[in-house]
Amino acid sequence: VIVNRAELNSPASSAVATVTTGIQVPDLSVEVSGPMTITPRSEVSFEVSYANIGEQTAVNVVIRAELAPGLTWLSDDSGLVHSEPAPNVHEWRLPGGDLAPGAGGDFRVAVSVGAAHQTGLDVVTRLRISGDTPDPDISNNEAVWRAAVPWHMWYYFPLYYHYYPER
Repeated sequence: VIVNRAELNSPASSAVATVTTGIQVPDLSVEVSGPMTITPRSEVSFEVSYANIGEQTAVNVVIRAELAPGLTWLSDDSGLVHSEPAPNVHEWRLPGGDLAPGAGGDFRVAVSVGAAHQTGLDVVTRLRISGDTPDPDISNNEAVWRAAVPWHMWYYFPLYYHYYPER
């Protein structure tokens, strides 16, 4: 917002004029939510929510996810144009590319958790939304989904019961 203020003081009159000019810009935002714990050799999903909370249309919008090592993309229900430009990097583009003010959506992404994923570690997936139009508030352009792989001894030490009859 730009505010210009002018004052006119003369012996004949006095006047004050204030002109406020708002610059309309897009403000893209992305959020992600999912389970707080995951298990190796399982399938889980996380939800992505995106929006343009600004006052101008955002042009050529892309949502990008960098999946944590050990996660494999299976599917999503976005209806958006999906691509994988690099291993474990996924992008979704809006049909037509633009996101109007107040518009947005959400979708679920299904992933598989690798069998070799180490327990006791966090799995971190990062999402980012961007467009060709400058965004004045980049603090809401990134989101992180963090899930723990709980430590369970039975992943590494299966117990076997052996019965030895007396002789």
